[in-house]
Amino acid sequence: MKGQYNDALFLQLTAVEDYVVWTYNGSCVTSAGAGANLGWDADTGWYVTYNDHTLGASCSDVWSQSVTTFENDVFPLCEGFSVFTYYDPEWVHGNANGTLSYRAVLWDGPALCGDYIWPAITKGYGTPPGV
Repeated sequence: MKGQYNDALFLQLTAVEDYVVWTYNGSCVTSAGAGANLGWDADTGWYVTYNDHTLGASCSDVWSQSVTTFENDVFPLCEGFSVFTYYDPEWVHGNANGTLSYRAVLWDGPALCGDYIWPAITKGYGTPPGV
């Protein structure tokens, strides 16, 4: 599952991708892996100010959760203000019955400068990057 912020030209500014890889037998997760990838456009001033990633597995599910904050102190349309993007939280669960559960809470600020960036959430299946 990937949450990201884009600008008006649909260029990705910041992103958090949580992923799980698991096998199951219908009543229990039999093998599991999980992780997260962060992405940001450092060339335009974005950087990570906070990241707390947790992961785990049990018989009932495997999960990956991120709480991440990005900041930009030189955002062109908001001179004099820092702009923030928050992923608080973003998580994905692979369940023992083979289903996927996910949630992403994305928000940005300050209000005036956040009007120039837009969140997007996508989910996908297949091999996640870095695996």
